[in-house]
Amino acid sequence: MLADLTPGDKVLVQQPGVNLVGVNWIRVLCALRQPGSLPVGRSWRGTVRADAGFGAQKSLTFTTARGGRLYTDLALNVSKLSAVATVSLELELV
Repeated sequence: MLADLTPGDKVLVQQPGVNLVGVNWIRVLCALRQPGSLPVGRSWRGTVRADAGFGAQKSLTFTTARGGRLYTDLALNVSKLSAVATVSLELELV
């Protein structure tokens, strides 16, 4: 399936009911193959979030060569979130 990508387009994946009691870090390893139709000069922003009342969030902006593949690692410190939370990963074109 082909689609026209424009700045602000994003995808969100959520996992509700994650028990963060006793957990210090959440790590997300991303593998991205950039589509050939990506506008020149654009990049991707990956954001991982854990929302337990006050929540925690970390973002990383990265670019790849046209048609290239990038692997990146996002780590989020959740040591202060001792609760059940919804953990999400968002990928946005910026």
